[in-house]
Amino acid sequence: MVAQIPVASKYVPVALTFSATSIPNANGTFVSAQGAMPYYTMPFPGSVFGVSIALSAPLTSGALGMSAIIDGVPVTGTFARLQADGTLMSAHQHWNAQRADYTFQAGQRIGVMWQKEGKITPTTIDATVTMLVLLEGVDF
Repeated sequence: MVAQIPVASKYVPVALTFSATSIPNANGTFVSAQGAMPYYTMPFPGSVFGVSIALSAPLTSGALGMSAIIDGVPVTGTFARLQADGTLMSAHQHWNAQRADYTFQAGQRIGVMWQKEGKITPTTIDATVTMLVLLEGVDF
């Protein structure tokens, strides 16, 4: 009899996509690609380890701070911040963390929110957010 040794990783990276259209001059929450839901329900425990944000145009005034939300509660700290400087670079930002810095359990809901600083203009900007999560304990 030959013993089989599992060779697959028990960690699975997953990209979760969120978006918002015509970001107003107010705080708000991005919606997931699952219809109009502002979150994804996690099937396994894991952690948030990265965020990538792109606006359809640069901000001309104000700033947007992005944070993850776990079960409706904002995670302490801002993951990414987009500030008006009139350049295209102000419309793109990324952030990364170590595994297990920002954890969640199976069944918890994961989302992304923005908080405005100053007056946001223009208010016709659309945004796409890709959040990278690492699911742990996945057994194939």
